[in-house]
Order: sequence, then C-alpha cells, then structure tokens
Amino acid sequence: MNTSRNTTRSTRGAHARHAAPAASGRTSQRGRAAEEVSQYSRASYGSSMARQRTRRKTTRVLNVVIALASLVLIGSLGALGYIFLQYHQGTALYDDITDGAVVDDSAFENPDESGLENLIIDWEFLRNENADVVGWVYMPGTEINYPIAQTTDNSTYLVRDFTGSPGSVVQKGTIFLDKDNASDFSDKNNVIYGHNMHDGSMFSHLHDMREEDVFNETRTFYILTPTMNYKCSTFALDIIPETEFEMLRVAFDDDTDFYSFVNDCVNASSVPIPDGVDATQVEKMFSLVSCAVHGDGTRVVLRGFVTEQAAPANAESGTSDGADETVNEVGEGLAEDEAAVEGEATDEAAAEGEAAETEAEAASA
Repeated sequence: MNTSRNTTRSTRGAHARHAAPAASGRTSQRGRAAEEVSQYSRASYGSSMARQRTRRKTTRVLNVVIALASLVLIGSLGALGYIFLQYHQGTALYDDITDGAVVDDSAFENPDESGLENLIIDWEFLRNENADVVGWVYMPGTEINYPIAQTTDNSTYLVRDFTGSPGSVVQKGTIFLDKDNASDFSDKNNVIYGHNMHDGSMFSHLHDMREEDVFNETRTFYILTPTMNYKCSTFALDIIPETEFEMLRVAFDDDTDFYSFVNDCVNASSVPIPDGVDATQVEKMFSLVSCAVHGDGTRVVLRGFVTEQAAPANAESGTSDGADETVNEVGEGLAEDEAAVEGEATDEAAAEGEAAETEAEAASA
C-alpha cells in the first residue's frame, strides 16, 4: 500500500514538473501580447496626436488665409466703391454745370432745326464757376457736352475739374484749349484736350470712333463761344504717338503750309472718309485730342472743319475786357446814338431857322 501511494505521488509530481513549463510559456506569451498591445496603443496614440496637431496647424493656416483673403476682398470692395464714388461725383459735377449753362435744352436736342444761333450758353454762370472758361464743346449723340477752359499751361486742367478741385483717385480734369491757341478760337487749328475715361465720359468717345460705323454716326460737333458758334464736320481720325506734337501744330507759315497740314491729317486718318476733303476749302479747323489710349502709348485726334458759323443770340461784343455786352445791346446802343445825333441835327436846324427868321425880320425893319 505504501508503495502504491508513493508511486502515485511520484507520478503526480512528475506531471506537475512536466506541466510547469507549459504554464510558464502561456504566461510569457500573454505578457508579450500585452506588451505588443501596449506598444501598439502608444504608437497609435502618438500617431493620432500627430494627426491632431497637423489638423490644428492646418486649420490655423486656413483661418489665417481666410482672414487675409477677407481683408483683401473688403479692401478691394472698398477701393472699388471709392473709385465708383469718385466717378459718380465727377459726372454729377458736370451734369450740374450743364444744367446751369445750357439755356435751351430743346435747341441742343435738334440743333439743325433750332438753328446754330440758338445754341445758347450762359457765360456769366460759367465765369462765376471758373474765370478760365473760353468755350463749350458739344457732340450730339455722345457724352461730349462740356465747358472748355484755358490757362497758361497744358497741365493744370489734366488734374483739376472745372471748379478747380483736384481729383484724388479719379481725375476727370477739364476739357481745355491748348495754351498756345488764341482764347477766341481765331487760329486756323484750335487744339482741345480731354481725358479718356473708363466710364465713357469726357473724350473717351473718340476712341470708340476708331470703328468706322461709330465714326460715321457722329460726323458733326459744335464749338460754342461767347462771340461765335461753329458747326464742324469731321474729316479725319488720327492715331498718333503721345510724344508726337507736329500733328498738333497751332501755327502755320502761310495758307500753303496750312493746306499741307490738312492733307497730312486726311492721309493719316485711321478711318476712311466717305466724302473727299478739299483742303483749300478748309478755313478753320478744330482738333479734339484724347489722352493716351490705355497701355499703348498713343492718342486719338478727331479733326473737324468749320462748315457753318453764326453769332449766338446772346453774343457778346467781343471786347477785350470780356464785358457781357450782347449784340442786341450793342444794336440798341447804336440806335440810341443815331437818335441822339439826329436830335442834335434837328436842334441845330431849328436854331439856324430861327436865326434866319430873325435876320429876315431885321432886314425888313
């Protein structure tokens, strides 16, 4: 019996000794698995944190970009709004001047029917706005309907409007007569400058006239002055370098020199003229000159010669002091003078008659 129990204990001990390594191996495997899970978790956590940091950084960058883009957009909209306001104010200014200066709107709507003499400008109103005013330019069917100023240089009215105010961003300036021209437009070639504006105002229409159809639609313009109104017919549209001044001459040696200049203008025209021009029939011309075409260094010059002229109904006497004396007032003054002379003659005749009667009575006595 003892032998059997000992044998049994020995067998259990052997099993126990054999089983122990297996249990230890399982424990080791679980440990390694746990360590691997831990390492994976740490790696995953680190990767997740890295991704979160990247996302946060990207979000911050995007927020900065969006903020900058918003500022640029707001700034751009503000600048565009300010530019628009400047254009609007410039247009409103000249609309007000036109309203005050044009005496009869209906006459301007159809000048051929109303008559050249009835295109009347209130020069006193304009002089109260600007003493440099010398004329008015009007082209039916276009935006060109502006006063003309002149001063001792060709730069002042590039940046100053008719009231003398300089523009800040948008500078429409003023239509002005070349400083070398006579202020009464008595020269053979009278050169008048105006800006080429993006909103179609001032002399920008001249650039549209590079198209033959547009040119032919507006073949007439008017120059109005305190003493004479001129109807002009266009005969050339020259595109010249902005540094070219020979084609803007205002003085000529003689008629032959002037006729040669007229022919040069015709030959240089970028638009074909449907009817020929006899240079010898051109006595006076006007050159409407735009500022440079945007970006290409050239300017457009529209040529027109006088086909008809007439004193306006409110024409001034043309005295050098610029007194606002109209033709009618001058006529009335002449009539009064003639009446006074006739009255004096009548009085003298009556006095002579009385003297003769007195002598006759004395002789008879």
